[in-house]
Amino acid sequence: MSVIDTLIFDRTLADVQRVSEINNKIIISTISSLTPEELSEYLPGMKGAYNYFDLNRIGEAIKFLANRFLTWDEIIPVTAKTNWNEKPSKSDVDAMLTDIKTLSDRVNLSYPSVPVSLDKMTYQTANTIEEILYLINQEIGNATIETNYAGMFYSGE
Repeated sequence: MSVIDTLIFDRTLADVQRVSEINNKIIISTISSLTPEELSEYLPGMKGAYNYFDLNRIGEAIKFLANRFLTWDEIIPVTAKTNWNEKPSKSDVDAMLTDIKTLSDRVNLSYPSVPVSLDKMTYQTANTIEEILYLINQEIGNATIETNYAGMFYSGE
């Protein structure tokens, strides 16, 4: 399974509300007040939350996609960070969005568009970012299939 298979772009408002519900329970009491089910839901990272686990997954996906372009003998320069462990700086987030835009532009992905900022991030923005990475991967695969179908491997015969 590749990192592309782990991308999340189906977050819902209910997912975000569930994170808030569990966080409020922790704030009011402690993490020990969570039921075993809530704890197993909370510890690995919740779908409605957005933290360094998600940013590391995005960084890994960016690197994965840039490496896929190498099969076309094309180097796509990216600075993908994969060791997030704290609140990201604006420059780190801007670099991540620039990487995604670079990859998106290379496959002429026009929709959805890459967010220009995460200043007012919502779960829909998070979904869009990861969906774009998923769609870029599909476009790379489609281009490879179309090249083979067009007989490019047999030109000059």
